[in-house]
Amino acid sequence: MGVTWPAAPAWITSIPRPQSCNAADDEDPRLQLCYASAQTALRPLQRAQLHALIAESFGVTDPWILGAVYWFATRHSKQPVFLVNIAYERERAERDLVTGRTVLLTGYMLFNVCLAPEWRGRHLSTPLLEAVLALFQQQHPWVQQVLLEVWQADRAAVRLYLSLGFVPFAQLTRLRDRLGRPPQAEPMWLMNKIFPH
Repeated sequence: MGVTWPAAPAWITSIPRPQSCNAADDEDPRLQLCYASAQTALRPLQRAQLHALIAESFGVTDPWILGAVYWFATRHSKQPVFLVNIAYERERAERDLVTGRTVLLTGYMLFNVCLAPEWRGRHLSTPLLEAVLALFQQQHPWVQQVLLEVWQADRAAVRLYLSLGFVPFAQLTRLRDRLGRPPQAEPMWLMNKIFPH
């Protein structure tokens, strides 16, 4: 199975290039929405590029990709700019460190939402994630909702998800690993977005 390249929404063609990107891309400044099954359709170079984007964004040395991966890449060089994983979880158990309460999650979940550093601060995350969710709905018209977890301290991420219609439905305290720091207990939101049918 090869990577499919859906038609890009019209607004993508007007996104300006950041100055720090390769001059080779200047001839075509557009981004292209890409999709693949993480298990079967990623070529080794693609996988390495996407792993590097996740590792840099989250400060991890052992990134992983699961389920389906959606990403935007520069049209000329195919360099990834924005990445989202969506994977189905069945009875995923999340336990609160303080209360001991366990929440079982079943459904499609967003993971690894990240934007390349040189593209940050340009108000791109909202339209890019909107485009990913729209493509996901086209591919999975029977799905009623998507779920995600977000650390409450990541206020920009929380604002992003709220603006896209995600709603908190539970709070958990979990250990958060950060590169170069000992794990600390931090609160997180479990959020969902209901798709209209």
